[in-house]
Amino acid sequence: MKTRLQIHYDHETDTLSVWNGNPVDSSHEIQQHLLIELDAHRAPVGFTLEHALEILRPHLPADFSPAETPNSAPTSDSRPAPAVAEKDRWL
Repeated sequence: MKTRLQIHYDHETDTLSVWNGNPVDSSHEIQQHLLIELDAHRAPVGFTLEHALEILRPHLPADFSPAETPNSAPTSDSRPAPAVAEKDRWL
């Protein structure tokens, strides 16, 4: 079965999340501003980068800005769905 990764950027908090859609059991900071989300079997199901643009800006094109596409949060899982609001942006 092919897994589609969900990539979400929250402009207000400058947080980038990559998640495979499987339930998250725990989250652990593995490096400053980088968290890994694990399932009940301790397999990785996602990553979160805090201060994303601040950290990534030196590696992005000078004219880069996140897309203005509305959020479409996952529907059925144990991970809390992000709030759907105008502040949310997708890359």
